[in-house]
Amino acid sequence: MKYINFLIISILLLPGIVFANKTEDMTVIARKYMGEKIQIHHGIFKIRFLNTKPIIFFYEHPEKAKSSDKVVTGILLIPVKNNTYKKVKIFTFPQEGGMPVIASVFIANADSDKPKELIILCKWEMNHRALGTRGTYFTTYVFDNKVKNSKLVRLEKMTNKIGQGLDGIQNGEEVSFRIKNAKKIKQRLKSLGY
Repeated sequence: MKYINFLIISILLLPGIVFANKTEDMTVIARKYMGEKIQIHHGIFKIRFLNTKPIIFFYEHPEKAKSSDKVVTGILLIPVKNNTYKKVKIFTFPQEGGMPVIASVFIANADSDKPKELIILCKWEMNHRALGTRGTYFTTYVFDNKVKNSKLVRLEKMTNKIGQGLDGIQNGEEVSFRIKNAKKIKQRLKSLGY
């Protein structure tokens, strides 16, 4: 009996089990704000941002009504009080030859103020045989620590400074894009002085 109790307690204390329970609770909250039928994409988690720990998730949906093309929209649920949240749209990541995939989400300094920005690396699988182009296309999106009209403020110039590109074959020639993970993005930000 002691062995069984020890085994049960050990299983309950595993980090994965606790995280799963927390994730399940966050999923219930996300569905409360977005509807029961949302398709969560890239998981649901909390991240230290905007001087709090909002719930962040991404969900896939048709680009337009009655469209088969899917896009992914990011949402922050910022805790207000008494288990209520303010919904803030991050961005809708478009189709780029394929459905967007959220590859990485993290916080880093990307401007001159002290609070850090939200960085999201998005990728798309591309295959345009007629153009001789295929591979994975990467874009880094940078969002300031400011909300305007219930949306995060996007720092488009920083996206352009970090760069975007294809890793694969373009117009029949092999191309390589280096900035395709959080470590490389952080190195690029450091080289820009952040």
